[in-house]
Amino acid sequence: MIWRPRVYIISPFTGGEIELRRNIAYAQMCCEHSIKLGEAPFAGHLLYPQVLDDLKSSDRELGITLGWRFLQACDKAAVYIDRGVSKGMKRDITMACYQPHVEVVFRALDPSATEEYLDKVKRNLCQSESLLAPQAKRSQVGMSSRLSKRESLPSSKRVEKTRWP
Repeated sequence: MIWRPRVYIISPFTGGEIELRRNIAYAQMCCEHSIKLGEAPFAGHLLYPQVLDDLKSSDRELGITLGWRFLQACDKAAVYIDRGVSKGMKRDITMACYQPHVEVVFRALDPSATEEYLDKVKRNLCQSESLLAPQAKRSQVGMSSRLSKRESLPSSKRVEKTRWP
């Protein structure tokens, strides 16, 4: 069996009926992209709404919590930003930052997305949401931060940003 890093997929989910369909299709493409990168993706927002009622807040929170249990076992969290960054995605990013062994990376499926654009999204999130706190806390206790190598499909221009700051 070939080892593949476990990757927690972070992408938008909620919205009206049409938006929800688009977000589900996008999450499926993100999983496919991750598989092509040689990873084993997990997208709880595709799994749990099939067995829980996402319209009930208690079921929605349960699904999020169950997904976070899988995040704790992952090697990496991949934030796909082509469709923007939702409030739920910000929660997932924050949770991923608190996992000392989880590498947080930003990705875009759009071949026109540049490294500068991904940097800008990351900086804006850091400033507006104070998501740097977990990373700063880690460095204070002496944990080393790993930088990811840039990953892309062999014949594409798709980019991924390195580790969350």
